[in-house]
Amino acid sequence: MKRLTIAGLQIYFDDQGTARFDPPWKQRAAVEQELESHQELIDPWLQASHEPQPRKIGPKEQRMRVRFKAAVRGIHKLGFDREFIEETLRAAAKRAYPAVAHEHAEESIAEAMSTRDR
Repeated sequence: MKRLTIAGLQIYFDDQGTARFDPPWKQRAAVEQELESHQELIDPWLQASHEPQPRKIGPKEQRMRVRFKAAVRGIHKLGFDREFIEETLRAAAKRAYPAVAHEHAEESIAEAMSTRDR
């Protein structure tokens, strides 16, 4: 059975589904007032406590990431520096993947470049 305790007041449902509270000597109106007084904290806390969901990477961006990693390995082996590789990937992103947002392309480039440094 789940119970919630707020400021020493415990609320729960019994086995029959009846709403109960402890301490039992309190009146229902006092319980409701007590809970309302904490709603000012509870609602903003619940709102702020939600963690953002991770962004889902679409199939086009996934393909771009795979290809960029391979390109970085190949271009790096040819002896080109980091700046050249990044510029090349930016140009490729604009031309081959125009539907991918700029900031997502930059994430993909950064991820691909991190494989170069390994």
